[in-house]
Amino acid sequence: MKLRRFFSVSLVCLSVALSGAALAAPQDDFIKAGQTKLTDLLKQPVTPDRDKKLTDVMDGLVNYPELVQRCFKDDWAGLSDAQKGEVTLLLKQLVQKNYRKNLKRTLDYTVTYTGSAPVGTDTRVRTEAKNTAPTANPRDPVVQVDYVVAGTPFKIVDIITEGSSLTNSYYTQFHKMLAPTGQGYAYLVTKLKEKLAKPD
Repeated sequence: MKLRRFFSVSLVCLSVALSGAALAAPQDDFIKAGQTKLTDLLKQPVTPDRDKKLTDVMDGLVNYPELVQRCFKDDWAGLSDAQKGEVTLLLKQLVQKNYRKNLKRTLDYTVTYTGSAPVGTDTRVRTEAKNTAPTANPRDPVVQVDYVVAGTPFKIVDIITEGSSLTNSYYTQFHKMLAPTGQGYAYLVTKLKEKLAKPD
């Protein structure tokens, strides 16, 4: 009797685990496919055509309007339509620049997908990158990069590197600038343009 009960409980647990994995799998596959396309393109010679393809792939991966709104949170409603359009364009360019730079840095890394989990209505896809180049120091730490995926079709709405959320980090900075005692919207735009102008 106890043995039968053990098997019943085990089957229920297995069924729950499998159902969770099945729900998470599409988001995992979405990130894997996108990352593979980007890394394959980055290994090609630099040409205008290659760069356009990189931008197109990133546009298919990231929901820039949603990501930008998450960077501003409750401050978003206080911006005019013109300001929203301006910061969306600047942040889109900045995210693309940093995304490309980080991918270039980890071209010789082996990326492991360590599973995904629901976070509210979003899904967090976890990855670990380890430098496996012949000259790499085996003691180098693993780099943890997670992608928050939302919507249908799937899109990235946040990137979490070593536990630090891109949207939360920007929100902390932007909220201080836009506060009554802050430097203001014009200063925020200036800082974004300065970041974009910096060489990779």
